[in-house]
Amino acid sequence: MPTQIAAYNKFLSLITEQEAFVKLFKNFANKDDIAFYDNAINDKSFNEVQKMRDILIAKYTQGEYGVPAKTWFDTITQKIDVLKMCKIRL
Repeated sequence: MPTQIAAYNKFLSLITEQEAFVKLFKNFANKDDIAFYDNAINDKSFNEVQKMRDILIAKYTQGEYGVPAKTWFDTITQKIDVLKMCKIRL
């Protein structure tokens, strides 16, 4: 159980870091770049990843998340590809 708690805490800290980086970006980026990013994150993968994160947060002590590994991998890969597109543009 301690390993599970440590992994869960790491998961939460990574989400917090991602949110901080987005805020930092939005504080320093120009309006066009922010608009490009805001449009890019409308990709369905962002909502789907958030749904899976919510499931993990709600059920982390129980397990049995009901999300097949392939679904997670394919969805997070799509989200990463969208973020890479933003990085290349910037």
